[in-house]
Amino acid sequence: MLSKEISTKHLELGNLLYRQLQRFDEAANEYLKAARVDPSNIDARILLAKTHGQRKQMTLAQQELEKVVREFPDHVGARVHLALLYYALGNVVDAQIELQEAQLKEPNNRQVKMYIAMTRQATESTI
Repeated sequence: MLSKEISTKHLELGNLLYRQLQRFDEAANEYLKAARVDPSNIDARILLAKTHGQRKQMTLAQQELEKVVREFPDHVGARVHLALLYYALGNVVDAQIELQEAQLKEPNNRQVKMYIAMTRQATESTI
């Protein structure tokens, strides 16, 4: 129980550094601490990946999100974030795969449907 509380405090500090102060290096450090203390803290791990992205460390962002999806395959939010990263990197096919998996988990998720339409439009405009 104590580890979850410590993880939450690191997450809160990371959020302050990330959102309000835009101190991405320090925010990443806090998210990493939160994830190490409690690896099931998926929010911290997603935010760590987003922080890597802000710091232009796309490989690290991708690795973290892929690891989260492997460990928590039913977590729709992790799949959506991974899909958006793939899309941003120009990997539309893998983005579509992740979004389709997310839709299987939550068929009525409007956000997932919106992103699926976005990726379809991208593939149709390149054909």
